[in-house]
Amino acid sequence: WWVEGQIAGYLPTGTFHGFEGILSSRVQLNRANPGFFEYNALGYGQRLVRGYEHYVVDGMDYALVQAAWRIRILDRDIPLPWPSWFSIPAFKALPLKIYLQAMTDHGIVHDPFFRANNPLRDRWLMSAGIGIDLRFFFDKIFTLRWNVNGLGENGLFLQTSFSIR
Repeated sequence: WWVEGQIAGYLPTGTFHGFEGILSSRVQLNRANPGFFEYNALGYGQRLVRGYEHYVVDGMDYALVQAAWRIRILDRDIPLPWPSWFSIPAFKALPLKIYLQAMTDHGIVHDPFFRANNPLRDRWLMSAGIGIDLRFFFDKIFTLRWNVNGLGENGLFLQTSFSIR
């Protein structure tokens, strides 16, 4: 058993830019003997400190803060060359938005059991980076970003997000 939560917000700081923040945390309630599937923390899916994509940090509890400042540099509808008989208005043009972003993430994982094989546990993980977001049809996103982490490693990462509903 565990208690997990997330709070996210967006604060516009101008016409074309804004600040985004996400705070996530989990606390394991079974402190004596957590199950294998209850012991994952950071490095799974979107639950990661950006810049540590090549790492998984397992543990009982975690806290994660992700923050980004974005500025919109393009907001345009690109006409698509459909035949004249094609009459679905939503697909007549491709909505495209491009954002530049600066980001920083911070996280920590508490692991009292498996210390030997988990070198990033119980230490502050941090990263910073810059990137570019391409958004199509509101929720189809490509992100290309460069991050440097607290270990001094850096890299270029491509992230995709497609919501199918």
